[in-house]
Amino acid sequence: MRLLTKKEVCAKVGFSRAHVDRLTNDPAYAHYGFPKPTRIGVKVLWSEAEIDEWIVEQLARREAS
Repeated sequence: MRLLTKKEVCAKVGFSRAHVDRLTNDPAYAHYGFPKPTRIGVKVLWSEAEIDEWIVEQLARREAS
């Protein structure tokens, strides 16, 4: 399992750092189901597998529409 920094997450999903913060912290965005980060020491990291799974879910949602 690989862990991603916020910079890597932003590059992978194409969102700004501020938008990733909104997706993970703002209750108004909770319905998007964006993966929550994990704190390891002073670092905040995301599971690459969870990010990839979220992307696949978004593509499936698009296809269902």
